Amino acid sequence: MKRMRYYLNIFILIIVVLCSCDQNVINDINKNDLINENFDQKTAFEFTPSDDRAAEAQNVVTRNFGSVRYHDGYVYIFSSGQAFRFNPETGNITNLCSDPICLHETDECPFYGIRTNQQIHINDGKIYFLSQRYHRSEEGNRIFEYYRMQYDINLQTAKVLEVYPFSGSWTGSDYYSNEWRYYIKIDTTEEKETYENLLRRENLNTGKTEILMNLGDINYTLVYVNEERIYLHDGVNLFYYILDDLNNKCIISDKCKGYIACDGEWFYHTLIDGDKTSLVKYDMEGGNRVTLAENISRSYSTEQYIYYMPDVMYTIGEDITNYKSDIYRVPKNGGTAELVYTFPEDMIDRYVILYFIVDGNYLYANYGVYTSESDNWYESINADPYDVMRINLSTGDIYYISK
Repeated sequence: MKRMRYYLNIFILIIVVLCSCDQNVINDINKNDLINENFDQKTAFEFTPSDDRAAEAQNVVTRNFGSVRYHDGYVYIFSSGQAFRFNPETGNITNLCSDPICLHETDECPFYGIRTNQQIHINDGKIYFLSQRYHRSEEGNRIFEYYRMQYDINLQTAKVLEVYPFSGSWTGSDYYSNEWRYYIKIDTTEEKETYENLLRRENLNTGKTEILMNLGDINYTLVYVNEERIYLHDGVNLFYYILDDLNNKCIISDKCKGYIACDGEWFYHTLIDGDKTSLVKYDMEGGNRVTLAENISRSYSTEQYIYYMPDVMYTIGEDITNYKSDIYRVPKNGGTAELVYTFPEDMIDRYVILYFIVDGNYLYANYGVYTSESDNWYESINADPYDVMRINLSTGDIYYISK
């Protein structure tokens, strides 16, 4: 019975790693093979300043499973073993691989094998990500491994921080804060015939690590860490431990699923109660709770607003469903939600927004396009060549970012 449980746990973990959050997505399609007039650039690049910017502290439950990030005034795009930095004010896009003749097809490239459906963190001028690579055994078989990588944006250098066997110990959740990395190490050694979640802390300057506590065989997500507390999420409950006393678990919210963000003073998260979903806000103790919006799905936070898509499923083609791609926003201080964008009539039945960020007046989206030839959609970030939508939320104009 123990051995069966061990192999079941391994199978579940592998499925979680290999599968992205969205089904029905066709990857690695050559976009030029598809007949679609909307691939042509429709509008020229333009920039309108705004007093609102993307918030650095973002959705830690699902924020890391898209391919578009915001950090320090730039938009970062990760696609098919490559990484790019886009300047929102000038429109310039730069390949972060500094080798001008690199084909990005071998492990000589720093971003080769990057898992864009896994956690990608940008902290203090460095990008941390998982890379799936392999080497050949003596018999010639491919042996896959995961590499935890660090890329220094300013120095343009990469280094391997850790190697995880494909079916061994690996990292389940990370949280980076200044010189510290907090992470949950999932230990799936066969000798134990089970797996354990070990909460650890690493000093990024010295590389020294320590085990803070054993969380058992329940999967947790690190949500927020400050000098006194560490907040975690178990899929339902949001709670914290005091770092100097890890014996007492303090639950501050239940029925908490999906979107969670924290700015150091307030939590914003999706509350699911039966068939009802709502966006709630409360302080670090779980008090002063306010409902900001009802009926939400994917969300993103700026300094002033929460942008979100409604929890309404929309059918594309024969039977492909996804959240309806209308974009609403509600002030973080409370107020009336307003619709700020919907696709025009010639796009609404074929396009879906998958993951998005908002900075100032612009929404950047990894999107899907339905093709009647296959009765399915492809994901823009995995197409060849890739592109990302940049939607002006004031005018509705779409500019396609591509490299």
